[in-house]
Amino acid sequence: EWAATNGFSVTFLPEGGSRIEHHRPPTITAALSEEFSFELGWDFEGPTLQTPQTECSITEHAVVQLTATTSATFDALLTAFDTMRKFIVLGIGAPVRITMLRATLPNAKKSVMVYNSLITDDPPSASLMTHEMLFTFPGINDRLADMLQRWTTKQSLLGPIYNLCVGTIMSTTMFVEHQFTSFFQAIESYHRRTTPAVTSKKRVSANERLTAVIATRNAGWLFSAPLDAAIKHLVAVRDYFTHYLPHMDQRVPEPADLYNLTIRLRTLLEMVLLHELGLDDAAIKERITSTRRLERHLVQPA
Repeated sequence: EWAATNGFSVTFLPEGGSRIEHHRPPTITAALSEEFSFELGWDFEGPTLQTPQTECSITEHAVVQLTATTSATFDALLTAFDTMRKFIVLGIGAPVRITMLRATLPNAKKSVMVYNSLITDDPPSASLMTHEMLFTFPGINDRLADMLQRWTTKQSLLGPIYNLCVGTIMSTTMFVEHQFTSFFQAIESYHRRTTPAVTSKKRVSANERLTAVIATRNAGWLFSAPLDAAIKHLVAVRDYFTHYLPHMDQRVPEPADLYNLTIRLRTLLEMVLLHELGLDDAAIKERITSTRRLERHLVQPA
C-alpha cells in the first residue's frame, strides 16, 4: 500500500468488453547511505487461470532491495534493512515486518534464501488507505533520496527516538499507559539530544522540554487551550506513570482521556520526525491535517 504504484491499465473498448494490460513498473533507485543503495521494484505472480476459465489473476508485490556498494556483513545488511523498515513504518503508521530476505551475489544468477519467517501476523482490522498515511512513495518520489539520506545520517543521533516511536507503533497490543510514556520519553529524549548543552547545573524539567518542542514545531494547536494547563497536565500524567506516585492514584485520566493524550503526543512526535526529514512547518501541518490524524483517532469519552 505504501508504494501506491501498479503496472495495471484497463481500457474499456467502444465495441464492448475491455482490455487489461500489465507492465512491470520501473524500478526506483536511491542512495540509502554510503554503504547501501535502495531500490523499490516489483515482482508479480501469474497470470493464473481458473478452471473453467472464468477468472484470471495477476498479483503484484512491491519489493525493497538493498545493494551493498562494498562488502558488508550480515549484521550490517540487517541493520540497513531495519533502518529502511522504520522509515516505511513512520510513513504508513502501522507495523511493517521483514518476512523474507534473499541475497544475491554479484554476477550470480540465483538468489539464496537467507531468512524466511513462517509466522504471519493477523491482517489489519481495516485496509490501509494511502490518503491516511503520513507519506507514501508517490508523494515523496521527488525527494526520496534526500529524505533517506537524512533518515540514515541522523541514525546515530536520533536512533533511540526512532526505536521508541516505531517500536510503539509495532507493538499493537501495548497498553496505552506504556504507549503514552514511550511517546513522551521520545519527545524528551529528542529535546535533550538536539538542544545544545547548557553550563547551568539546573536540571531541565519535563515541562520545559515539552514546551520547547511544541513551540519549536508551532504545534500548540494539537493540544487543548490554555496550552500551559494542557502541558502541565501531560507532565503530571507522565510523572505518575513514570513513578506511580501514590498521591496521584485518584487523579489518573480515564482510559479514553489517556488514549487521546497519547494520540496527541504521537502526532507531535510525527511532526518532529517529519521536520528532521526536511519538511517545513507548513508542509508538516498540511500532512497532519490532510490525513486527519486527530479526527480519525481521537475518541469521545463515555
